[in-house]
Parts: sequence; structure tokens; C-alpha cells
Amino acid sequence: MTRTTGQAAPFELVLVSRELIKGQQSTKDYNINLNLDDQLASQSNLKELKPEEWSNQQPDKDDYHKPDRSTRNHSLTGFSSFGSHNSNEFATFIQGKDAYLSNHRLKELCEEDVRSFAEQSDHIEGFMLTTPSSNAFGGFAASFLETVRDDFIKHPIFTTSIISNSHDWKRPDTERSIQQRLLNDALTLQSLEELSSIIMPIQPPSSWDDHPKWTRFLRDDVPKRDTYSQILTTHLQSANSELREVDGLNSVTSQLNWRGDNKIAHLEGASPLLPPEHLEGPQGVQILKDSFKDFSVFPSSHGRKKKTARSGDPELRKPFAQYSIVRGYEDEELQRLGTVLEGTTALVEPLSVWVALPDPYPVLPSALPIYRSLIPTGRPLVIAPPPNPDPLSPAGLFGLPDPLFPTASTYFVQPRSVPILTTLSTSPSARFWLSHLSLGVKELVRVRSPFLWEYENGEYGIGRDGINECRERLETLADNYAEAHGTGRESGSESDGLDEDEHFPEEESDLDI
Repeated sequence: MTRTTGQAAPFELVLVSRELIKGQQSTKDYNINLNLDDQLASQSNLKELKPEEWSNQQPDKDDYHKPDRSTRNHSLTGFSSFGSHNSNEFATFIQGKDAYLSNHRLKELCEEDVRSFAEQSDHIEGFMLTTPSSNAFGGFAASFLETVRDDFIKHPIFTTSIISNSHDWKRPDTERSIQQRLLNDALTLQSLEELSSIIMPIQPPSSWDDHPKWTRFLRDDVPKRDTYSQILTTHLQSANSELREVDGLNSVTSQLNWRGDNKIAHLEGASPLLPPEHLEGPQGVQILKDSFKDFSVFPSSHGRKKKTARSGDPELRKPFAQYSIVRGYEDEELQRLGTVLEGTTALVEPLSVWVALPDPYPVLPSALPIYRSLIPTGRPLVIAPPPNPDPLSPAGLFGLPDPLFPTASTYFVQPRSVPILTTLSTSPSARFWLSHLSLGVKELVRVRSPFLWEYENGEYGIGRDGINECRERLETLADNYAEAHGTGRESGSESDGLDEDEHFPEEESDLDI
């Protein structure tokens, strides 16, 4: 398996090709990246990992010095980022459609790139698309992917849809922007769900309590959003690496969507994955569950004012299927972990698939120092309890830590790698995101929002009929998930999406950290 290194573009389409390398079947990426002009100088500092850090297959060192013919970089001129406080913000789904369909030169280049990569490929495994959904990139992605799907009807497409809020904006958020983000997310989900084999929404960094159990080994003095982003990147790379294995895209998408009508996936992960000696006993399964972080969590659990009794039903989180990757444990420890791991789900094979890989997730030297209480191998640091303190010492009088006997929580040396558990799943709880969006669109139509004209008019506008078709499609998808769970139309009631005063929800603004 070979991969390019570099910084992530907001929009990326990857053609995954199976090739014979040194007599072994492996895969290679062919990438199309798209940036706005103002994003070229401000890319994420989270870089892709080198291939040898993910695979036992060692690429030739000379490969890194050869011209890269497997990557095409394009720039959308004339636009700035949504929230940049400029007049040319790349804001709406319709703008994105227009940017692709009207820019004939860019459209031809992107389509030619796909054809060229397909011709170079020995065997096309499928495609992986990563795109923002809350701005105009959603419309660009939908139009581009429609062209790809027309030419590659039977190939799997795994889409990661990045949802965003106004946290990093250079201007204040507005009611118009809130409504634009919701409409963008709704229209993008409607379009990409139809075109993709699997679509995996990733919610923006959500606030958490001061000391939730999943942050036990994360430092308190690093900004929470930066910590969240790095942990998210860890599990995205872990999942994407598995999808890039030979036949990975086809097998994983088929297994997750075995029903044929549940394309919306979750990403969850535990970092670090505790060793078996920390998960022994009757509480082991619960300890492991508590260490999970769900990066696709849907609005039912975001602390809205009003919830249905069903929204807390654990059965709603019982997956239809799941695919889990364990990294960093050898056979003997895996045998001890097996019972605990399997205890986290009621599913069995083939609906539940476990993949165990001995190599842990490597922590790059350039990564933020987010971990605490871990030794260099990513295992928990265990320190013997200090002796009974002097009753007259600060420790004895006030319970303060004794500097002569530091605790594990004050150990901040960063590990070289960490064992992790990454899980992809599909479950009935996807209906909450669908209901949230459909009810939001319904409310905008009901109150006759003045901002709907941006989506209804123009050469590529979809009209009021297009807005209503989007709402109806999302409602139908939500009902399908409800029926699969056996709960019926109640799941689509307004309590899933509107607050107790029936106001349009302020999207993700309540999740800013």
C-alpha cells in the first residue's frame, strides 16, 4: 500500500488502485485535491503518514524522490472561505454547483484527471471522497461525484462529509449563515447519499465535561479543539488505511450496508486502547465502552432542551453492522482482549468484523503533545501509591500532591505510538441527523426564510420544489431507519429537531468550545 505525503486539502477525491508491487498485491492512491485561494497558505498541520508506518510492505526509498504523477492539485479562484468576512465567500451549495458546472476549464481538468488515473490503474478498487458539507464545497462535490458515478457505476465510493460551524470564522455568525449551513448540510447529504456507497458525517468538535472518561489520558492544558482534531485525525487515518487495503473498499462498504438502505456510517474510536490487565473483571466491558469517542454523534445527544423518551434508548445505538480495527497488540494479548472486545457489541460475524494488526498507531514528532500518563509504547503508566503522608505536610493537611511522589497524571512525556481501536458502523441513530436536517428545512420553508432565494434562483438554482424534494427525501430516509428499528413515524416528530419553543435550532453553535 503506497500513499502520498503532504497536507490535507479541504476537498479530496482518491482513486484507489490495486497494483502488483514486487510480486505482491497492494494499492496505490491517485489524488485530486481542490483548494480555495486563501486556503493554500493555511493548510492543516496534520500530515499524512508515510506508507511504511502503516504497512509491512516497504516502498523503495527512491519513490520519494520521483516526480509525483499520482496527485493533481487545483485551485478555485475568485472565492474565499465561508466566514472569511470577504464579499466572495464560498458559502452556498448552489455556489458550489455553479463553480463546477460553469467553470468549464476546471471541470474538464477534473474529469480528465479521473480518466487519466483510471487508465494508469491496473484495477480500480473504488473511490474515497472527503469534502466539507456545510459550505459550497458540498455542491461542488455533488456535481463532481455525479460525473464520476456516471463513468464508474459499479465501483464503491466511500464519502466522508465534514460538518462545520463558525468557530474559526473571522466574522460574527449570523442568522443567514446558520440557515445556509443547515441547507448546505441537508442538500449535500441528500445528493451524496444517493451517489455514495457509504457516507460518513463527521460532526464539528463537540464540548465535553471537564473530566469525561474518554479523556482520561489526554492533557488538560492543551486546547480541547486541538486535542479533538488530533484524536479525530488518528481514527480517520486508521479507518482510511484499512479501506485502502486490497478489496477493502468493496468488502467494508458491502458489510456495513448489507441491508442496502443504510448508507450513513459512524466513526468511533478509543485512543489509547487499554491493555487486557486494565479491562479484567466484570466492569471491563463498560470501562472499554467509556473510552470510546463517537465522532459522528447525532443531535439527539447534544443536550437540546427537549428530547423524546426514545432518544435515550440504548437500542437506538445498536448497530446494523460494524467493522473494527484493533492496532497495537500481539496474539497473546489479543486472546485476553477478545472476550472484552466482543462484549461491546451484540453482533456476531458476519455483521461484526474484527481486524487485528500488531503495529500501533505512530505518533509523529510534529504532533501536539496531547497525551499524559502513558509510557513510550502508549500503555498506561502505573506508579505505586506513595506512602502515607506526614499528617503535618501539605499532602496530609490539604490532600495536595507530594512533589516527591508524582502521580501518573502529571507524566507528560509523549509516547512514540499508541494502541487504538477504530470502529466504523451503521445504526438506527442516523435517523436523528436526518430528522434534524429535514425539520430544519421544513421550518425554513414554513417561516418563508428570505435566504431561500439563494438556493431557489439562478442558473443552477433548484427552486422551491427542489427544497421540498430534499426535505421529503431526508424524511423518507429517517422513516426507513425508524422502521428498521421498529419505532415508526414517532422518530420523525418535531422533538427530534426543534427546541421546546419550536424555534429553528441554532445548528452547532451550542457546541463551540
